[in-house]
Amino acid sequence: MDSSGFRGFLKIPRGRVFQMVVSARLDSRIFLTIDIVSLLVQAGGGSISSGNNNVKVAQIGSDITLGGIIFQLVALTVFAVLLVEYIVRRHKDHPFKRRDVNDTERAAMLSGNLGGRSVQRAAKRLAIMLCLTTTLLGIRAIYRTVELSDGWNGKIIKTQWLFIVFDGVPVFGTMLILNILHPGSLLKALEPLEGAIPLDNKA
Repeated sequence: MDSSGFRGFLKIPRGRVFQMVVSARLDSRIFLTIDIVSLLVQAGGGSISSGNNNVKVAQIGSDITLGGIIFQLVALTVFAVLLVEYIVRRHKDHPFKRRDVNDTERAAMLSGNLGGRSVQRAAKRLAIMLCLTTTLLGIRAIYRTVELSDGWNGKIIKTQWLFIVFDGVPVFGTMLILNILHPGSLLKALEPLEGAIPLDNKA
């Protein structure tokens, strides 16, 4: 979800390239692939450890699950760094590189109103949505990492209020934010940009 939102956010054109990765489309594919792989690893580890009476085998499954969560946490951290850097560079207008623009795009850039006010509002809301959901999912990923590091019989996994606060609340909060700042509506508002840089543009 966040990867597709990031891809849409990168699409906002100004004749400049603010992202570090080659293209917005590649960004999306990389993070989506990482997300799927990490979920499959966690599912595999959970299936091994669940209902297994062999302590050693159950521990192996737990370690695999923990590895998937850590992998996901690292990817989420990288995603957050790229997102923050992109927002800061856009705000300060410090792109990595610029590209040639036509007269229409140049006039729009000078007026600071490329795409109109509705598009600018959608871009800001998309940025807010991405920052909030990434933060909440990061909190949950950190908790899950600490939880499984403590073991299946550890104190953390058996403490209900910790699960509610650091797992349930972030998930509920993310769902609530995605309903209020619906990514489908926001991305749709970014579509009719005249002279927009294509998502797979590598210039």
